[in-house]
Amino acid sequence: MWHALRGIRQVSLDHGNTAWQSAVVALNCVLSRIGEPIWQIVHPDGEQVDHHRRRWLGRPFNHDRSSGTVPAGQRAVRDAFPGISWFQVSLDPAACVLCGACTRLCPEQAITLTGDDLQIDPARCTGCLACEGVCFPRAVHVKPWAAPARLRRLPVTRCHCRNCRTPFVSFSADETLCPLCRRHTHGMRALT
Repeated sequence: MWHALRGIRQVSLDHGNTAWQSAVVALNCVLSRIGEPIWQIVHPDGEQVDHHRRRWLGRPFNHDRSSGTVPAGQRAVRDAFPGISWFQVSLDPAACVLCGACTRLCPEQAITLTGDDLQIDPARCTGCLACEGVCFPRAVHVKPWAAPARLRRLPVTRCHCRNCRTPFVSFSADETLCPLCRRHTHGMRALT
């Protein structure tokens, strides 16, 4: 967020501060992957402390807290970098039954199901994992990632179930049973 909103491109670190150096290296890997300028590490030049700075103690205190803060949270990061997906949302069409639970539960509308296609927009994902939690066939997977966002569309077909006659959508036009009837064999759907 400091990179996006304040234009910060360098940090001052003492020699031997390996924890922060590792953090800057990890940040630079992500920034280079998304096409942003990387950060530089600047080492302090060893100047002595300027004791005349005590004169600043007499100045009135600035109560404006907005000057040193940036918005926090994954939504703020998403808004600061709108063309970047910070999470990789993958869906296995072989396992997905197109029940629509993930689309109804996603607070960011990163997964949407229409009558024509299933759309996955990883740029909208904030990594809440609600879609993974509700997917009983484990067809949806979310993992941290940083890359330019690409909208993925999977075409679906409108079908009618031969058992219960309800409309449903499927990846295959040859599907004759809705997801519920497929799970309940021997005509036992009405009993459960």
